[in-house]
Amino acid sequence: MYKVVLVDDESYALKKLSAMALWNDLGFEIAAAFSDSQKALDFLRENRADVLVTDIKMPRVSGLELAKICQEQYPDMIVAILSAYHDFKYAQTAIKYCVFDFLTKPVVYTDVVNTMRRIKDALGRRASARVFMNTDSTLAIQKMFADSVRGAAISPAEISAKFQAAGIPIDADLWQCARMRLKIKGFDDYMERVWKYDILRFYKAVSSIITFESADCFSVMLKHFLGDGEFIIICKNDGIDRVTEEVADGLETSLKELLRLDCSVTAAGKYPSLNAMLREPPPDTEFDGRRKNEIIGKVIAYIEEHYSESITSNDVARHVNLSTKYFGNYFKRHVGENFVNFVNRYRIEKSIEFMADDRNTITAICEMVGFKNQTYFYNLFRKYYHLSPFKYKEKFFSGRK
Repeated sequence: MYKVVLVDDESYALKKLSAMALWNDLGFEIAAAFSDSQKALDFLRENRADVLVTDIKMPRVSGLELAKICQEQYPDMIVAILSAYHDFKYAQTAIKYCVFDFLTKPVVYTDVVNTMRRIKDALGRRASARVFMNTDSTLAIQKMFADSVRGAAISPAEISAKFQAAGIPIDADLWQCARMRLKIKGFDDYMERVWKYDILRFYKAVSSIITFESADCFSVMLKHFLGDGEFIIICKNDGIDRVTEEVADGLETSLKELLRLDCSVTAAGKYPSLNAMLREPPPDTEFDGRRKNEIIGKVIAYIEEHYSESITSNDVARHVNLSTKYFGNYFKRHVGENFVNFVNRYRIEKSIEFMADDRNTITAICEMVGFKNQTYFYNLFRKYYHLSPFKYKEKFFSGRK
């Protein structure tokens, strides 16, 4: 039974909601009901709950404040808001705090039933997929996949060792896999008007939904960048077609319901085994286009070797025996972004790798990745991650050696 906490400062409305027969019928249990929102907060600090259903306008702590606190302190809890106020600003704020649904008072029984059924489905999807708690192991797997699509050779022994460390016994020759793509529409507008937190917190929320393990399936985030993402699905036996379809549908629904994202999830490539995928990147991914094209492959290799130095399009054009103008057009046509943006993005991503070592100061990292102007580095980093390099390092690498 899923545990529900009800909060409404109107005693009659609270009693009416508590007395509805739907709770047990749908698999819910009323853990507590409060007319005082502060007492509800005190209860939540000491007791686990799966769902919070709260009135929006209350003295002391409002329903929106409760939703905000739950999002920050109890991110797995689903929140539904009750309100007699037809105010779009309330709805906007509720979405920002990832409120699951917005019910109008006086509540209608069928509306509550429909909302709770959808909440139960969302909770069921979470329960069927265990989110990994061993962050280091998950990051090691992510790095292995990232290295492979950049052309690194990964041995079967290394694959098995990485997954064993994460507690996942797989056979890299027998388990099928797929590379999946996540596309988010209107990303900049979403970050500005809906999310309003830093971008890393957003990606953490997305990754926590995408990264999971079940009895016969494993999924892990591979990369994400300004609205796009890639992740890997590994499936036992011969069910990759069914699993990719189910995962795509389930993740789209979860991301839309939990984060209010307008997104699509599609399969970019399917493989008979994990080893097969790591040996040959899919033909329609950006990475494959870069690697199979000899000129682009040389350019990427040059950037990887010289990113800490001054790199100009003139230098690279000479390296691959092309005129500067032709090289610029050629690179953008085959890679999808201009050369300067690509180098800057590579350097910014590389700077994060150096942050893992506490001995590296931000000033030193700036120079290590090839930026001669520290202000430019700061501004570029903030553009990509909505945080300064100092704040990023402090938040995600503080205390790590």
